[in-house]
Amino acid sequence: MNSSVKKFSLTGLRTSQLFDPRYVLYHVNSLKRYQTIQGFGGAMTDATAMNIATLSVPTQQKLLRQYFGDGSINYSFIRLPIGGTDFSTRYYSLDDVVNDTSLEHFNLTEEDLIYKIPYTKQAMAISKHEIKLFASTWSAPLWMTRPRFSKPSFTKLQEQYRQLHADYHIKFLDAYKMHSLNFWGITAHNEPVSGFLYYVAFNNMGWTPEEQRDWVTNYFGPTLHKSGYGNLKLMILDDQRVFLPLWPTIMMNEEAKKFVSGIAVHFYTDIFPISQASLLSDTHDKFPDLFILNTEACIFPLSGGVAVSLGLWDHAEIYAESIIENINNWSIGWVDWNMALNLDGGPNWAYNNVNAPIIVNATADEFYKQPTFYALAHFSKFVPPESQRIQLISANSKGLLSSSFITPQHDIVIVLVNKLNFDMSTCITAGLKGNIELVLPAHSIHTIIYKNGII
Repeated sequence: MNSSVKKFSLTGLRTSQLFDPRYVLYHVNSLKRYQTIQGFGGAMTDATAMNIATLSVPTQQKLLRQYFGDGSINYSFIRLPIGGTDFSTRYYSLDDVVNDTSLEHFNLTEEDLIYKIPYTKQAMAISKHEIKLFASTWSAPLWMTRPRFSKPSFTKLQEQYRQLHADYHIKFLDAYKMHSLNFWGITAHNEPVSGFLYYVAFNNMGWTPEEQRDWVTNYFGPTLHKSGYGNLKLMILDDQRVFLPLWPTIMMNEEAKKFVSGIAVHFYTDIFPISQASLLSDTHDKFPDLFILNTEACIFPLSGGVAVSLGLWDHAEIYAESIIENINNWSIGWVDWNMALNLDGGPNWAYNNVNAPIIVNATADEFYKQPTFYALAHFSKFVPPESQRIQLISANSKGLLSSSFITPQHDIVIVLVNKLNFDMSTCITAGLKGNIELVLPAHSIHTIIYKNGII
């Protein structure tokens, strides 16, 4: 919250202020409600867990408390990869024995048993709130795949292994259940379009929407239900929002509706005009029964750039803008990528290093919370699961970004972002709860809370 907030009466509002290019008037309407928010979070990748493990036990616990403990930013989602990703130290799946068509050799690896499972359980143990787990596969075991075209980077699942690949997911869910980890959701595949991109030289497997539809409706969906996992929130796409609404338009036939609960989207094409956030609203309007969840985001370097830059405020603004524009277009939450990386932005076997909200310096037994950490906190800490987005009206926002919510405790939460190079003033009218006026300094993020704010 901002300490410069003060009570303000509309009767004192001068006409000149309404036309001031640096003055914005907002009105909160808590009666107009939209989607229910399910939360915010990050991924427990191999890299994240391995970086946590490089710290002393007290420092490990302190790091986990930043996300999940008392006084934390209250993460409510953890995404877990099924097998390896580029943020592993090697390429692997959970059954690399060639032609193991009985999955007899399926096994969790040290990445699961020593790293991801223990730290996920620690995170859940210190949280006073429910943590929802969801899982994604980057690739089937290589022996289940084949080149789609002449170049080996273009891969696809071999047709004879469609059922076996569904069974592979059940093996994973069963194995994690044995470690007392139960999942809220699962995606049909991570970034299915990557299997068509020659420059993506790490774990991937391409799907067309037709292929994903057929696999979900004929194999994966029925297998989840038959195996006792029909309650999982099955999400399709798990890729860039630029592919909306085309992807669900092709996928969502009557059979798919029996199994699919939501659409997962990623962050990486959001800067392009062709990938505007309005695509989410278009998709919601067309498929109102499917939720939309942002499931991956990170700041990556430009070609030849350094992956990790400490303390860059513009990264915080990028995160805040992404969260606001996606939430304002019907997303039910926003999940970051790696929760912790090292000073190089790894480890990463594919040399695809990126930035993260927490950076670990193992040599000094310390970690650094980045501006993106605090940008996420404005939402994850103050907008708990089961909050609802509500209407925040402005005739002209003049470059400010905003979103508003009502929490299960009936608090009104408003997040305002000023990315401009100059200060802005604003007045928020809130009926009988009163009006407030505040100054938003250039390049700042603010959270305003009306306690018990039914208005």
